Amino acid sequence: MDNLEIFVNNSIKARGRVFSWRNVKTFLISEIIGLIFSFLFSVLFSLMFSRFSLIFPGILSFFSSFSLIIGAFVSGFVSANFKKRSGLLVGCFSGFLMFIVILFVGIVVLRNVFTIFSLVKLLLLVLFGALGGVVSVNKK
Repeated sequence: MDNLEIFVNNSIKARGRVFSWRNVKTFLISEIIGLIFSFLFSVLFSLMFSRFSLIFPGILSFFSSFSLIIGAFVSGFVSANFKKRSGLLVGCFSGFLMFIVILFVGIVVLRNVFTIFSLVKLLLLVLFGALGGVVSVNKK
């Protein structure tokens, strides 16, 4: 065997299995925490709007997206904190899972359809989930 094959084989052995119940549990916990943070920030923004009467045409959509972004960041941070490595990949996957949950709820409960804004949400959730994962792995 040459050095490249040894490196690849050792890398695969070091990573372990991709699908394990520990990974499922990690992502499930991180998604629940991220969705809780999204909900709490949505409530906070709603109270802020009702208290100060700050209702403008595009501001509700912005703050609802902002609360989702915070949830994706927290979800990526928590999942990468559990995994302790691969923060970018783990965070991207957490953001993607959050998008799938929100898309599913939107389709089933609200009868929403997949729009171009859904693609923007997907991009933002994956991006900020990845950012949370990178911050978590690189924190001291």
